[in-house]
Amino acid sequence: DLIILDVMLPGINGFDILKKIRKEKIESKVIMLTAKGELEDKLNGLTNGANDYLTKPFHIEELVARVNIQLRNDDDTIKNNLIKYEDITLDINSSKLSCTTTGSEIELICKEFLLLEYLLNNKTRIVSKELINDKIWGIDNESESNNIEAYVSFIRKKLKAVGSNVTIKAVRGLGYKLEVNNE
Repeated sequence: DLIILDVMLPGINGFDILKKIRKEKIESKVIMLTAKGELEDKLNGLTNGANDYLTKPFHIEELVARVNIQLRNDDDTIKNNLIKYEDITLDINSSKLSCTTTGSEIELICKEFLLLEYLLNNKTRIVSKELINDKIWGIDNESESNNIEAYVSFIRKKLKAVGSNVTIKAVRGLGYKLEVNNE
């Protein structure tokens, strides 16, 4: 099941609808569509149970792609607000990264959380720097060009700190992807 929820509904707030959906234990995947593109709004939607958050204006092809991603994700990937991949678990509610092998956990700061969540939701593909930049920092941002590299480095260090076999691989000229180090 998939619910596409517009945050700016007349007379009712989409964030409130999302909270009611999750309070009622409805486990349908939710994609929020909104003009509210501030980081605080995105985190509000994602921490309250949205599976994806798309800001307006957007291309219909992107919405279709995001719907397809949600419909194809394994039911076991996101459960109880946890995103699991190999030996790591990302807790959407607490922004904590944990390793099931070692039992270690570490808290991620905002951009680290958003970047790792995005990579986990796209774990089977290479994600371009442009997509990462647009998704995490926003299309109209004026951030430094090395922000992505810096945050990838921070996440790699945290993955190593918890003892995970998962790392982020740079694919020259294409972007980044998750990879399992089986040494």
